[in-house]
Amino acid sequence: IKIDTEGYEINVLKGAKYTLEHYKPKVLVASYHYPNELTEIVDFLSAKGFHCYVYRVPLTLQRTSETYVYAEPCQQNLCV
Repeated sequence: IKIDTEGYEINVLKGAKYTLEHYKPKVLVASYHYPNELTEIVDFLSAKGFHCYVYRVPLTLQRTSETYVYAEPCQQNLCV
């Protein structure tokens, strides 16, 4: 599942609670829209049993970067 909803990512994740808990999809979430967004997303997904990886993608022409969280379910509830 890819989520980039311009600052409403955590709301989408909360609305997808059943899907996340029962189907354990891999998730890619944009997390650069407001200061605490990255922490909120990682905390939420970690609590649901996902291992999170953070990627910062440089935007050279804009001289900035975007941050994304890639999350996949922990194997047998064990995250390394």
